[in-house]
Amino acid sequence: MTDVKVDWGTLDVREVYPARIPDLFVGRPVIVSGRFNGNSDSTITIRGRAGDEEKTMAVPVKIASAPTSPALPNLWARAKIADLTERATWEENRELPQQVKTLAMEYGLVSPYTAFLAVDASQRTAGSEGTTVNVPVPVPDGTKYETTVGDSQPKKAVEVPQ
Repeated sequence: MTDVKVDWGTLDVREVYPARIPDLFVGRPVIVSGRFNGNSDSTITIRGRAGDEEKTMAVPVKIASAPTSPALPNLWARAKIADLTERATWEENRELPQQVKTLAMEYGLVSPYTAFLAVDASQRTAGSEGTTVNVPVPVPDGTKYETTVGDSQPKKAVEVPQ
């Protein structure tokens, strides 16, 4: 199905991501995340093209009053970050990376513009300065350790007899 559009009916829906719904292929789900207000049931209508035919599907929506999962806001934020990141690759908008950073920091997520920093707060180091701890990192298969990582100690000059 191509040119997929969603009519949300009477639902008060906003901030839906991805903003442009991708084409639907057999065996590949399309996940749409958004925010909505209210608690009334509704029917959403999905429209698109399958070959030369216009297709319409009505989907009844029953709003449950179950407690919300704490993961739902993060799933929505991930979808928004993915949408903003994609837009940043083809759109000349210098605000998009900052929007991604702000969103990632607000929801505690990693993004192309942020990194994850783990701080061990279980022990305090002596003094007012931090302690550097060397952490071994495995070298990928097929990489020569000596030519890429080398020795961390400075090399001494060696005279070679002629």
